[in-house]
Amino acid sequence: METIGLKREKLITEIQRSQNEGLLEELYQFIQRENQLEDVYHLSDEQKKAIAVAREQIDNGEFYTNEKVEEEISKWLEE
Repeated sequence: METIGLKREKLITEIQRSQNEGLLEELYQFIQRENQLEDVYHLSDEQKKAIAVAREQIDNGEFYTNEKVEEEISKWLEE
C-alpha cells in the first residue's frame, strides 16, 4: 500500500506531464471544491456533542413533525 506522500508525488508527476488543458482544469476545480468542503465541515467538540444529543432525541421519538409544528403555530396565531 502506498503512502499518501507517494501517491501525491505520483499525481504531481502525472499532472506535470499532462498536456490536456480540459483535464487539468477539471482536476483543478475538483481539488479546489474538495478543499473548500473540508473547510466548511469542521465542527467543534461542543457542536459534535449537540448533534449527538439531537440524534439521541430523534431515536427516542423526542421531536415534532412539520405538521405538528404548523398546527401549533396556527393555534398560537389564533389566540
